[in-house]
Amino acid sequence: AAVSPYEVSVETEYGYNIIRVSHGAVEVTEADCSEQVCVNQGAITDDLIPIVCLPHHLVIQIEE
Repeated sequence: AAVSPYEVSVETEYGYNIIRVSHGAVEVTEADCSEQVCVNQGAITDDLIPIVCLPHHLVIQIEE
């Protein structure tokens, strides 16, 4: 059976990111960084381009 979509909150001294995992895709849905590049990037579905939030020192990459 397929895993239901879920969210993970990552909170560090630099700030927080809410990460949503659903059906082979990962995205940052919310963050308290100023630029919002990680949120505006949208979902990734492969290992070509990671999601990076530089202010929070966060990198999200799908591994095949």
